[in-house]
Amino acid sequence: MANRSGPLEIVVDGTDGAGKTPCVANLCERFRARGVAVASHAPYREREVYPLWEAAPEEAARVIVEIMDRFRDAHADAQLIIWDRAWPTAYISTEDPRARALFRPLPTLTVLLLSTIARTRRQARSHPHAGVWATDEARVRRYNAAYHALEASDASTVLRFLPDSSDTFDLDAIADAAEAALPEMVAETSPRTTE
Repeated sequence: MANRSGPLEIVVDGTDGAGKTPCVANLCERFRARGVAVASHAPYREREVYPLWEAAPEEAARVIVEIMDRFRDAHADAQLIIWDRAWPTAYISTEDPRARALFRPLPTLTVLLLSTIARTRRQARSHPHAGVWATDEARVRRYNAAYHALEASDASTVLRFLPDSSDTFDLDAIADAAEAALPEMVAETSPRTTE
């Protein structure tokens, strides 16, 4: 991923079962209500790369980055792209520096949903076809610990959220925080006049 200009980008990522997809939907709704042209995509759902991270991490990263680049090209008119998983999933899947470098520069804003292992287990039970993560206890523990320890080494702003006492995420509070982190986005999209 080379230096690029274009829309601002938000990545929503985090532990399995945290509610990333509903969070993406809520952010899209929030920014669209402010008049922002928003596009969103889940690149890891387009092509399965999890088996590649161990044996061919650079190939796995390249596949996801190419999907993201194609989506960017197809949505060049967007002011904001919101990703359902991106660089954090790669960074917790591999430490390979070449694979990680393909995701740079990191996006403007990253929202990390850091749920508990108990929530991940509960979500897995309620979604029996959720995937390997749902039944592999060692993977659940490893990914949970990796997401909680994840640091961005670039200039990306990372907002971290933990579930509340009822073990749920307040999606409106997350949207408020994202909006506050991108105040220029809302200001720039006030009604425009043409001369």
